[in-house]
Amino acid sequence: MAATAQALGAAGTSPKTYALPPGTLRVSDTRVQASSGEKVTFTVTLTHHAVANGSLELTLPSPWTGRSGVSGLAFATTPATGSASSSRARVRRTGRVVRFTFTAARRGDSARYTVSDRGLPARAYSLPFRWRENGTVRKTGTVKVTVFIAQRSPR
Repeated sequence: MAATAQALGAAGTSPKTYALPPGTLRVSDTRVQASSGEKVTFTVTLTHHAVANGSLELTLPSPWTGRSGVSGLAFATTPATGSASSSRARVRRTGRVVRFTFTAARRGDSARYTVSDRGLPARAYSLPFRWRENGTVRKTGTVKVTVFIAQRSPR
């Protein structure tokens, strides 16, 4: 397992920005060192146009909301809410789904959600997302985040 995790750490990085019809989804970091307390922040910003009623649903991998079977400790900190630039945006997590909601939102409005690693298993994770506007899915995609074990330097 350690060799596989180390190989993941050596792999190339994934994109940090994903285009949405009204703006962008940005990921602060797509490579996280395992058990380091590092944070991954997902930010949705409206850069192209205002949104009357839209939302981005991002599904977290099950280990990110799970607990160790041995210690019972959470693998990550996944808060129930995120932060927003105005009352026109909101972020809430229900189970594994983080929903960024924009209502009567303007260009420039943004919302963010942060996950803190507390012992996520090392591997590449896929986080599917979909953007809905006025009830219609307008964009789907997958964010890739790799949790890796740092290679120790020989003595």
